[in-house]
Amino acid sequence: MQPVAERREYALGTVSAAIPITAGSSAVAMAISLPLRQNERLLAEVVRIRSGMTAACRFANLLYQYLKNHSL
Repeated sequence: MQPVAERREYALGTVSAAIPITAGSSAVAMAISLPLRQNERLLAEVVRIRSGMTAACRFANLLYQYLKNHSL
């Protein structure tokens, strides 16, 4: 799934972006909203959140593989 950042004003005075999250064949979305005066931060925050989630997912997958192969 390709990353998508869609800017919308869902609540008066805010800007929001939806961040798609996939795990296998499952997909969900997380939203982030900022005050309109911080509009220029929105894309940078989406990138920061996505990179953090990517690293966490990689770690979880490595941990799962390790535990699966080294059952206690």
